[in-house]
Parts: sequence; C-alpha cells; structure tokens
Amino acid sequence: MESGSKSAAADINTQVSLSLKRRIRRLTELVADGLTDRTDTVRSSVLATLCGLNTFLYGPPGTAKSKICRRLNEIFAGNGRYFEHLMHRFCTPEELFGPISISKLKQDEYERKTAGYLADADFAFLDEIWKSSPAVLNTLLTLINERTYHNGNKTVSAPLRNMVVASNEIPLSEDDLAALYDRFIVRLVIEPVHGIDNFRKLLLSAPEVDRDEHLHRDRLKDLAVTDEEYGNWKKLIDDIRLSDELLGAMASLREALSAKYAEESAGKNVKQGYDGFSENEKAGTSVSYISDRRWVQSARYLKAAAFFNEENEAAIKYLILLEDILWHAPSEKAGLRTLILGELRRALDERIRNTDEGKILENSRILDEILTSCSNEQLFTDHNIAIRMLNEGDEPKVTFSMLKDYGFTYVKSNDFWNLESWFRKTDIKSLYPEEVISGCRNQVKDGKTAILLPETGDVIRIILYRDLNGYFSKGDAEGTEVFTFSVPGHRGSDGQSLEEERYTAPSVLMPKLVQLWLKNRLEDRFEMYARISEIQSHFGGLEKKIKTTIRINFEGIFSEECGRAERHAADVAAVKSVVPLKPEERGEYMPGRFMMTAGTDVYILTMENGDRVIYQTVHGNFPPAKGEMLTYERRYNGRGYVWVEKESYRRWFNSEVNRLGMASARHLNCTFNEDNELFAGGLHCVLNDGETPVPGRNAMRLQTINYEKALLELSPEDRLDITSARIPFDEFSQKDEFTVLDHEGRPCGKASSREAPTGRSVKIRFDNGGEVNSFISSDILRFLNETISSFKTVRRIIEENARFIKDTRARLDGIRDSVNNDIFLSDEQKKRLTDIIEEVYAPVNAEIARAGHYEKEASELVDKYSIRKHAAK
Repeated sequence: MESGSKSAAADINTQVSLSLKRRIRRLTELVADGLTDRTDTVRSSVLATLCGLNTFLYGPPGTAKSKICRRLNEIFAGNGRYFEHLMHRFCTPEELFGPISISKLKQDEYERKTAGYLADADFAFLDEIWKSSPAVLNTLLTLINERTYHNGNKTVSAPLRNMVVASNEIPLSEDDLAALYDRFIVRLVIEPVHGIDNFRKLLLSAPEVDRDEHLHRDRLKDLAVTDEEYGNWKKLIDDIRLSDELLGAMASLREALSAKYAEESAGKNVKQGYDGFSENEKAGTSVSYISDRRWVQSARYLKAAAFFNEENEAAIKYLILLEDILWHAPSEKAGLRTLILGELRRALDERIRNTDEGKILENSRILDEILTSCSNEQLFTDHNIAIRMLNEGDEPKVTFSMLKDYGFTYVKSNDFWNLESWFRKTDIKSLYPEEVISGCRNQVKDGKTAILLPETGDVIRIILYRDLNGYFSKGDAEGTEVFTFSVPGHRGSDGQSLEEERYTAPSVLMPKLVQLWLKNRLEDRFEMYARISEIQSHFGGLEKKIKTTIRINFEGIFSEECGRAERHAADVAAVKSVVPLKPEERGEYMPGRFMMTAGTDVYILTMENGDRVIYQTVHGNFPPAKGEMLTYERRYNGRGYVWVEKESYRRWFNSEVNRLGMASARHLNCTFNEDNELFAGGLHCVLNDGETPVPGRNAMRLQTINYEKALLELSPEDRLDITSARIPFDEFSQKDEFTVLDHEGRPCGKASSREAPTGRSVKIRFDNGGEVNSFISSDILRFLNETISSFKTVRRIIEENARFIKDTRARLDGIRDSVNNDIFLSDEQKKRLTDIIEEVYAPVNAEIARAGHYEKEASELVDKYSIRKHAAK
C-alpha cells in the first residue's frame, strides 16, 4: 500500500512537476479575484474543496457567499454539475431531489427524476440552510456523509464532491439538526467588508466583476482540476503523515477543550441559540463538544494543506488552521485561538528543549557558569590557589600555585588551647627540673621510700587522692577548691609513721596546667613533687599526741616549659558570680583595643574554681547565669595573659580581622611580646612548620586565618615555601617526579607527589636550595580538576555551538519561509505564528548573537591566566 502510494505520488509530481504549489496558489488567487476582503475565506474554501470536505459559511446576506461557491465549482475541469438552492421554511424534498416520476409511479415504483438536482450534482450550495425544516434537512445526512441517495427502493451513488451551506444563524446544539451541523467540518465566518479602503474598492470594482465573470471562468480553465487529478490527490492526501509535534499538540488541545467544556457545563442549564449575526451569540460555555468525526476530518484538512504546499508531512504550524473547524459559534473563536496558540507555543518550547536549539541554550548556560566562575579570582582565593597557563602547542599547559602555605601549620596550631593534644605528647615528669628530682627527700631507693623528717623548704614526694568528684573538691570557703594529699615516708619527732595522715591544700597553689592535667586523670592516686612551705606541730586530740601539719607550695618545682604551655591553656567551669567590668578595671583587663567591640557589654565572671574571666556580649543581652558551664582560654591582652570566654574572644577576633582587612592581606608586619610570641594587629600568630619567631624578622607572609583557633598562621617572608612554585597540574597528578616553575614560568626545581588519605603530598627541592614538604587536600584537587576540565570544556562547547548555530539558523530560516510562503495561512495567522516563533526562539537568537562574545571572553580568559615561558638558562 505504501509503495503504491509513493508510485502514485511520483506520477503526480511528474505530471505537475514542481508547479503544484504555484498552481494551487494561482487557482486561489483567481477564485478570490475581484472579491473584496474575501481572500482568507476563499483560501480556506479552496482547501476544503480540494480535499472533499463540506463547508459552512456563517454570515449575513449579501456577502458574496453565492459567488464564492460558483467560483469554487469552476476550479474543476468542465465546471461539473452545479446545484444551488435557497432554503426556506416551506421547502420540500422535491425542490432538492427532483419531482416524482409519473411514468414510474404508474408502474407502482416510487422514484424521483434527479437529473439536474442535488443527488446528481458534483458541487452544491444551499443558502440559508437552517431556514428549512429538520425533516427535509435530515434527508441530507446520507448524501453528505456516504455520498449516496435512496431513490425509491434503490440506493444510488451521488457524484457530489463538496457541499457548501450558508446561513446567518447557528442551529441549537440540542436540536435535531446537531448531527447535520456536525458534518460541516470547515466553518468560516464571512463579515461585511472591513475598513474604508476595502469599502471604496468594493464600490468601484463590483460592476466590473459582475461584467467580466465569464472572462474569469475562461482564466480558470487553464488551471482546472481534472477528475483523475482530484481522485489521485485524495489518495495522496491520505498518505501524508501528521508530524509527532502536531499529533501531540492535537491530543493536548483535545484534552484542554474537553476539560474546559466539562468544567463550564457542570451545574449549568446551558442554552445556546442565535437570531442574527451580531447579537445572537451562544450563551453558556465558551467551548463546545467536538466529535471524533470532526477530529478525524480536521486531520485530513491539515494533511491536505501540507500536500498542496508540497510538504512531506503536516507540521505543527497547521494547528492554527483548526480555528476554522473546532467552533460551534463564532463567540468561541477567540478562546479557541488562545488555546491553539498556547499549544503551538508549548510544542515549540518542547522542540527547543529536545533539539540543537536546546543544546545551544544549555551550552550557553554552561559557558556563562564556567566563564563567570573562572573569571572570579575570589573563588580561586577561597580555595587557596592561583592558576596560570603556558601556551605550548594546541592545548595550553595549566599550572597552579598555592596562595598560602598551609603546610603543616595545623600540627603546631593544633596544640594551642588544646590540652588534650599537649597531654598526649608530654609526660609530666619532663616538667620537673633535674635538681627537683635529685633533691627529693623522700625518694624511692631500692624499692623503699626514704624516711622523712620534714623541714621547711624540703622538696618531697606527695600522693594525691581522687574521689568521686576527682582530685579537687570544694573547700570550706565558697568558691575555693582543695586537694588532699599524703607524704610517703613521713615520720614524727617521736619516730612514729605519719604516712597515713591526710592534708589539704588549695588548688590555686598548683600551676593551672597541672590542675588541668589532674582533671583529665582517672587513677585513684597520683604522685608528684612539692615543696614544704611550713610545718606546724601541736598537742591535742583524743590520743593526746603531738600532731604535725605540713603546708606545701610548688615554687621552683616545675620548669619554665610548664609556664609556657600554661599560656595556651583552656578550662571549663561553672559561673559563680557576674559583675559588669568597671571603667577603672579596663586598663587591667582590656588595655588598648583588646576585646573592644562597638555595641557590646563586658562582664567579669568569677568561676567556681576561682578563675576570673572576661565575658563580652551584644549590648542588651543577658550575661550567663550562675551555675552555667563555660569554656574559657588564656589570651594575651598586650600586657599579660588573662582568661577570656571562648566565644567572646572569637567574636572580637573576627571583628578585628574584618576591621583590619586581613582576609585579603598577603603580608603582615608583626610584633613580639616579652615571651617572644608573635602578634599582628594585636592578634595571636603562629609560624608554620614549627618555626620559632626571630625578633627583627617582622615581615611575615600570611598563610591562613584559623578562625577555629582564632590564630593568624604565618611563614617568614624570606623563606621558600609551596607558594614560591608553579606546579604543572597534569604532571603533578600523573608523574612521580616533575619540574616546577617559578612565577615567571622558568624551571626552578624538582618535585614529586604521592597519594595521601585525603589528598596528595608534595615534596619540592628548589634549585637554589631549600626543600618544602606540603600537602594538597582532596577538596583543592577536586576544585582544580573541575576548573581545568572547565577550561577544556569551554573550547569544546564553543566549537560544538558553532555547528549547532549554523544548523539552527538554517532550520529557523526554513521555518520562517515555510510560514511566510504557505498558500493556506492567512496574513493574520502568519503574523501570529511568526510572533510565537520569534518569542519562543528569542532566547536562542540571543545566544546566537552572543556566540562571538563567548569566543572573545574565552580568549581573554586564556590571556588573563597566561604566563610568559622563559627558556631555562
């Protein structure tokens, strides 16, 4: 069946060559010639006639409906048999189908003489169709639908090609005429001529048109359609395919119309009627029921439009022709057109998403993101890297350098205000000077404790005891802590053992670091060294014996290292009392700008262990309540170390970093305190790689701001570190050893890298001396991979878009030409379609216009990140 259809199509194409479209266009022009303001009506009527669909012309009398129908008949060779009749309320079947044959009646046969009447016509025009009675009109059903007529007891085939009816009324939807009305597929509104110019033209041309009508018929003869052509065309029209876009749009439109009809009809007693052209419009719903027959016939109408435009399939543009089919009353046309245009817009949007046009938009979005991202140097700064390109061959060689050398700074900064880390690495015995250990009076020798007859100033061993509260418990005075101890080997003056005697002492006698140490110990007892500060003896007690009380302190017991570590101590305790900081106390606790933040209140907290802590809060907020647990740290205020609540200090640290603009700083001038610690802008600093600050070398390189620790991490300005080298990314990721470059692109050393659990470690040996061991985290490597991949993607996408743009331009030009050169679309329909096309394609056209911009921006980006490559000397 398919191959036969293609063969027939080839025959017809051979017969008319490429002239079919021009021939139909010329036919349409001749039918409309001289008929003022009737071009659109003629165009649709010619299409309906050529594909064999019946047409309803809705309009008042005197609008050239009859003349149009006569000319439609003349497009066929020989003009065919034409039947025209003015219907009226008293119309009889004889007027339409012919009189009863008297001769047949005498033979007892009921038969009409149909020659010259409707059943014998090739083309029929019935004016004022709805004036006639339903009984007469319903006799037309089989003739219109099956092209047959029941003449007496015989069923004869009718040669009828088309029937056109006209009226200025609309039949009631619930009337018996609904079935007949449904068979008129194409429905055209004919109004009186519009505008002054058309009216003048009508008056001037009317006499000439009527006088030259016979000449018009002669001109049509040369283009007239033969019966053979008409028959072949009908078959070829059936073989035209509806595009997937059009099918989808028709299905979606049907759903929309059905839903709207059901919604508006629900709960309504809808009455529909028409008395005249301008006043009797349908009341109730704004859409009507569309039968399956009309949908099927409408598909044929769209296929015919494609066929006569010499197109292989009915494209989405033809959906707009349904506005001449899917209405019941003219008042529905505006809403129907809105729905149709909405489906056209949706279908074109869908096309763009799924074709090269969509790829252009997606590629442009990706290009925008990549170029914006890669142009944002702050993004690189946030990841602590800078990239530069060396132009070597077709593909630029990408190198990266670290902006700041995190190195192993975290190893040292981790010890600050982190006693757990310090305790893990430090044995408390190492904090005792050798002279303390050797001078101990009750030392253990050969497994035995030496007998101790204590004297003031002696260094002794003591044993501390832990209960359920730990090594420290509340003292007799509020807000004090004490610890309990005994003295091994202790003997009284009478030689009696006093080892079991328990003594108490305030915890404040101990260095803070030792107190914190003991808070983290779980043993029942712990030995340490102390110094006897006082010995008291008295007689009493139930035993009436001499009692000895030993008082101790820890002067000279611990080395200076204990004091240095204590500078970075932290503790947790409950609040005992809160008082606002007095103005006269500011110099003691907050000299200079230390902890000075606008809009805040400062309090001094006394903790239950006796520590006094600076607490800062936003003005108006309440200070912490009694008993609330807080974490606090030792911080240097410019004169000495004070306790500061942890979050208060971090708020001040952040505000100072912002005030001084340190986040964007690369170099800092530093100062030293009396403990040889490094500060910048009053903020605590630490050198990376465990280096010790050297007074006089105050210029430092800022590597990172450690907000968690409230520390500035630095490195000496004159020391080579990982920021001094540019690392080729591909070689860094793939090779064991590779050459690194300086910031001018010259080789400056060798490096090797290897996998690490959370990134890659790198070791650089500089040619002029110096070695750096550092680490590149997996987050930075991931960012580098994405960024470098993005650079390569830009070039690929630009080349890909060039192909897509070329194809899209050709395709869009084809769409525009297809619409503008279509022979059945009205000027208004062409404009509406063109507007939708331009609207939907506007983003695509905008990106096409920006194609050169992307190429320019990509080129500028490469130039921006390029470095001059110097030959190795």
